[in-house]
Amino acid sequence: MDLGFTLQARCLEAVAHGLAGPDMCVVPVPAAIDAHVANAYLALTRGEPPRH
Repeated sequence: MDLGFTLQARCLEAVAHGLAGPDMCVVPVPAAIDAHVANAYLALTRGEPPRH
């Protein structure tokens, strides 16, 4: 569930910065955000500090 919330937050950030269209019914997760969240989660599961 933490991944889902993180993806939602990052997508909202992209909408707020004009990087994703809020007029779309479904706003796809940008690949860069998806990769960032996935890498941060993997680092966390390995006990590494997350990179920003």
